[in-house]
Amino acid sequence: MPRILGLPKVRFNLHNLNAEDETYIILHYRYAKGRMFKIHTREKILVNEWDLKKQRAGYAKRFSKNEQINYNLDNLEQECTAIYLENGRGKISPEDFRKEFLNRMGGEIEEEAPTPTFLEFIEEYYQERKKQPNAKDATLKVLHKIKIHVQNYARERKRKLEFSEINDRFFSDFRDWLHADPRFHSTNYVEKIFKYIKLFARKSESRGYHTNRAY
Repeated sequence: MPRILGLPKVRFNLHNLNAEDETYIILHYRYAKGRMFKIHTREKILVNEWDLKKQRAGYAKRFSKNEQINYNLDNLEQECTAIYLENGRGKISPEDFRKEFLNRMGGEIEEEAPTPTFLEFIEEYYQERKKQPNAKDATLKVLHKIKIHVQNYARERKRKLEFSEINDRFFSDFRDWLHADPRFHSTNYVEKIFKYIKLFARKSESRGYHTNRAY
């Protein structure tokens, strides 16, 4: 199918970036406002064979099976695009989208796709940045510190921090926690942390992990 301009992007992400063995590839498709399709493909790959930027398997002679993996991922992407276009550019519910997709694929796709929590996504994003060849030490240190702040906050407040919890109440309580003893962080530093929290929320939304726009 020829590529058509203005189409929502189909994303492919790894289920576990810290996996020592192969991990599954997850398809995410946010095809309309508030409408998201996500599915657990049966494709598996080693983390070091995955190209994070291209969202495809890397090519090399020693990665002989990866050409087939990419061919299969391209087919999945084309099916998503076809369903989107054939239903008035996304005028189809996520439930019907899933049914149509599974029907076209002959039921050869897993039904459930694991979704990380907000905390787990921050770790995922941090690990991705670490693996980038142009990653800057200063940026990684900032990301690591913010990750620790959020983890400590969640542990003290006894919260899992799902994506649905990232709202005004969270920002207000997190701000109070950052200013409080023994942290006493400055207003400017807190705003810097919030800037990254919103970045994490925006990035995770673009990957189809949630549709919460409260951030």
